[in-house]
Amino acid sequence: SYKFQFQGLAAYAVELSDGGSSVDTSYSLISTGEMISASAEDPDDLGIRWIQMAFFAYGFAMPLLHMLSLLVLWVMPLTLKAQRKIFVLTEVTNAWSGLEVFVVSIIAALLEIETFAQFLVAPYCEDKYGPNGNNINDIIKQFFKKHDIDEEGVCFDVIATLDQGCWILFAAAFIFIVVGQAVMRSAHCAIEDRTRDALLEVGKVPTDDLNLNMHVAEEVDGGAGGAGTHAGAVRTASASVASDLTGGTDLGTDVEADLATPPATAAVRIVEFFSLLGLTTIEVDLARDDSMDRSAN
Repeated sequence: SYKFQFQGLAAYAVELSDGGSSVDTSYSLISTGEMISASAEDPDDLGIRWIQMAFFAYGFAMPLLHMLSLLVLWVMPLTLKAQRKIFVLTEVTNAWSGLEVFVVSIIAALLEIETFAQFLVAPYCEDKYGPNGNNINDIIKQFFKKHDIDEEGVCFDVIATLDQGCWILFAAAFIFIVVGQAVMRSAHCAIEDRTRDALLEVGKVPTDDLNLNMHVAEEVDGGAGGAGTHAGAVRTASASVASDLTGGTDLGTDVEADLATPPATAAVRIVEFFSLLGLTTIEVDLARDDSMDRSAN
C-alpha cells in the first residue's frame, strides 16, 4: 500500500552490492507486520513476537471480527439475550480495532520520513567539512552527479509514496468507521426498544409511569461481568420491578418468555434509526419510589 524510495550515494552503493537490483521497497499491512520480526536481531524473541501478534490482532483480526459481528447483529434474528451479547462484542472489537491508526501512521510517514532521514545523516553529510571547505554532499555533487551515479547529489535520502492499493485501504477504513457506527447505533436503538417493551409487557404499567434507563442492568449486577451479565440483569430487574408494581406477583416466567422471543432483525429498524439520530437516548431508570408510593396509596 505504500513504498519507500531510497536515493543518494548510499542507495547507489547498495544497488551495486546487490547486483543492480532496486533498493526501493513496497509494504502492505501484512508485510509490515512480517517485517517486525524480520528486522530484529532475534526474530523469535518473546517480546518481538508479542509486538507482532498485537500488530496483527489490532490491525487485521479485530477489524475483521468487528465487521463479522456487525453482520450477525444486522441480518440474524436473535433473542434479546443473544442480541445484547453480540452488541457488546461489537463494542469491544470496535474499541480494539486499529485499522484507522495504521492509516494515520502511513500519512504521518509520508509527511515526516524525509525530514527524519535528513536529520539522521546531516551530522555526517552536511555538518562536517574537509580541509577544502566542502562537506560530503558537496563532494558527491562535484564528482558523481555529472556521471548520473547519484541523481540527487546527496549521500542518503528516502521518499515515501502511496501505491494504488493504499487508496483501497483508505476507503476500507472510511467505510469501517461510517458503516460500523451506523449499524451499532441502529442496534442500540433496537435493543433499547425491546428492553422497554419487555418491561412494559411484564410490568403492565402505563408508559408515563416508566422512566426507562439502560443503566438499570449495570446497577443490578454492580458492573461486574459487564457484557456477559447485562441480559440476566435486565431479566432480574424487570421481574423485581414487576413484583413491586403488581403487589408481589411473581412474573419471572413471563419475563423469561418475553426475552426468549426472537425479534425482527435490526435491519427493519432502519427507519427508526434515522428518525432517532437527532434525539437523545431514552433513559431507562425505573422510579421505584414513585411506584411504591402509588402502591401504598
